[in-house]
This record gives sequence, C-alpha cells and structure tokens, in this order.
Amino acid sequence: DFDGVKVGDTAFDSFDIERLDIITLLFQTGYLTIKKYDAGRELYTLGYPNREVKKSMLEYLVHAFSNTSATQVRAYALDVADALQEEDLEKVRDVFNILLYSLPYQLHQKAEKFYHAIVHLFFTYMGLDVQSEVSTARGRADAIVEFDDKVYCFEFKLDRSAQEALEQLKSRGYADRYRNTGKKIILMGVNFSSEKREVDEFAVETIQASTS
Repeated sequence: DFDGVKVGDTAFDSFDIERLDIITLLFQTGYLTIKKYDAGRELYTLGYPNREVKKSMLEYLVHAFSNTSATQVRAYALDVADALQEEDLEKVRDVFNILLYSLPYQLHQKAEKFYHAIVHLFFTYMGLDVQSEVSTARGRADAIVEFDDKVYCFEFKLDRSAQEALEQLKSRGYADRYRNTGKKIILMGVNFSSEKREVDEFAVETIQASTS
C-alpha cells in the first residue's frame, strides 16, 4: 500500500524509463498525489487522490500477487469482511489460506513481515479500519481492526505458535486502550507455517465490552 509514503524532490525528477522508480511512476500517472509538504525536512507525503483509485490499485496488487481474478478477489474480500463481523474465525483462516496457496512459490519469503504485509494489503483492500504496527507503551501490536461493536487485535508469528502470539497480546496489554470503549475486544494470535505456506493455527481470547 502506497498511501502516506514520504518522498523527497528527486521522486519527481526521474524520467529514465529503464530505471523509473515505482513511486515516481504512480505519481506521474496520477495514481498518487501530494497530500502534504514538510518544508523543514523537504518531504512530500503522497496518497491516493480518492477512494476509487485506492481500491483499484489495491485490487490490482492483490490480483498480481495472488494470481487470482479480480472477481474472485472481491468475493474473498466480502467473505472475510463478513466472517470477521460474524466472528467466524475458521472461515477467516480458510480464505486467507486460499490466498496464500495461490501465491506463486517464488514470491513466498520465510519472513514474518512478508505474511504481515499480505494480511495488511488484503485488509486494506477490503476497506476495513486497519492499523499496522500500532505502538503502545510495551511494544507494537501487529494489526488492529476496528468495527462499530468490536476490535480485533492481531499478533503474528512465523514457525512458532499461536498461543505464544496470544500470550504476547495479553502480557503486553496491546488492547488495553480499547477496554473502556464499549467494544468487544478479540485477541487473535496467528501462526504461519513457512513450510506449508499457510495459517496453520490461531488462538483466540475475547474480552467483553465495558464502559466503566
């Protein structure tokens, strides 16, 4: 996702077709526009000009990564959004695994950040209120997804255990800021298997809504 990327003046000056930077290309073709300028640091913050362009770009990225048709990508997105709202977490895992299985072997990386990026890309494409690497006093939550009545707090592990991820969520209090919002909190530890290239297990704990 390129929304909010920061660049300097040189990003607008490159016209070498053989070495054209992807950010420069997206800006010159209108997929990105200037949202803010920091004169002190001479940095531009770029973003999508509107929601339609953002959705189109994210759909293309998911399609390109997964080798899945745009129609099927949209269907998967609706399935996951509905499953999260209905708290059908088995279905969430199943759909994500379908996407992971569809990724070409050459694209897979044995790195936690790779799987984190795939999840973030798909959540963002779905139009969910998602934040990644959310800083707290005791660390950073891998992903937070908010609905009107609930908050999902995710921690991802690679080749370890979902229970370890869940315990980290609890011990470091990543969801504490949401305890008095009146929203149900769903802590979800997820473990990816680099050998199977899938979500091989998840562990969940729910904290009921409180306003006190």
